[in-house]
Amino acid sequence: MCDLLIDLRGRIIESLRLAGVSGEVAGMVAAEVVGGVAKDWAGERPYIGATEAARLAMSERDRSIRRDRARGESFRLIARRYGVTKSTVYRICSG
Repeated sequence: MCDLLIDLRGRIIESLRLAGVSGEVAGMVAAEVVGGVAKDWAGERPYIGATEAARLAMSERDRSIRRDRARGESFRLIARRYGVTKSTVYRICSG
């Protein structure tokens, strides 16, 4: 199994376990998903560009910023935590 599929399997299991799914069920779901991806993409070399990876990371960061703000944390603290300006935090939280 290639590194991408191994990583995908681990991430699926980890996410399901965090959601309270048993290890056995999480493993079965991961095997089903990874098996389907392997079958559908067999022989292909998917390209995940740096810009797409950066967009996904930024999206995750933005969700975390919104979550922290919803918990009542200050704009200043959030900005410092994520290495952005307060105006960036305002923009993310208002959009």
